[in-house]
Amino acid sequence: MTAKAREDIEAIIPEVANWLKERGLRLNQEKTRICHLTEGFNFLGFNIRQYKSKCLIKPQREKVQAKLKEIKQWLDTHQNAEPEAVIQVLNPILRGWANYYQHAVSKRVFAYFDHRMVQMLIKWAQRRHPTKGVKWVVTRYFGRIKGDRWVFKARTQNRQGKPVDVYLYRLATAKITRHVKVKGTASPDNPALAKYWAERNARDGKSYYASSSKLHLIAERQGWRCPVCNCLLFNGESIHIHHLQKVVDGGGEEDENLQILHAECHRHLHGGRVQTKCGGLEPYDE
Repeated sequence: MTAKAREDIEAIIPEVANWLKERGLRLNQEKTRICHLTEGFNFLGFNIRQYKSKCLIKPQREKVQAKLKEIKQWLDTHQNAEPEAVIQVLNPILRGWANYYQHAVSKRVFAYFDHRMVQMLIKWAQRRHPTKGVKWVVTRYFGRIKGDRWVFKARTQNRQGKPVDVYLYRLATAKITRHVKVKGTASPDNPALAKYWAERNARDGKSYYASSSKLHLIAERQGWRCPVCNCLLFNGESIHIHHLQKVVDGGGEEDENLQILHAECHRHLHGGRVQTKCGGLEPYDE
């Protein structure tokens, strides 16, 4: 809640508490406080604060430091891991973290995060090669992509056995996109607005997946809808990747063998039920 005066907030808190009590809820006193916008507050990993005439939403400082500490601890306990294994483990973490904060004012935070990642990876590599200098380590473990010479790299083999280079995801490459408010009282349940919501959902998907990525092409093939429930794919639900032919049965990571589903639809699918409409379930017959 926001108000022009502190007294206005203090006056309405009892009314809010009564409204919640009727519904079996209550305010968490430890997490409820009144502050000025210029002081700012944290919410769900974001810091919301007014700077002069602008209210900016940035990644919360404590969350940034906690994620860096988490990665550092992993590197410290996996000193003998191969570089390609480091990339395989850290890339999903970095991509997920960037996706969560890419709609906020995050460009400087992302640049700082990448800088700290380079420092941690250099130290990780130096411990692997205690007799080598920093210059040798940088040449061995880092490559250049589009002018960025601090990209952690590794050489591995693809499915055909050919050598290929893999790279650690750089948060600076994440495109910052601003959230676009829904027009008026537009509802996704209004059939007359089906085109509007489909276009909005596709736009959200394009900001979620890089245009040339495999997942972007799969989502586009699906019409930006979950093929199980046929609801819009990016409607706020968690997303899972589904293998049409199970990996244990020989299924691979080819585009044709993958689908992007809502997490709940994926669970119902593997649980023997299929969600044909949002909220409706039928037995699933393989």
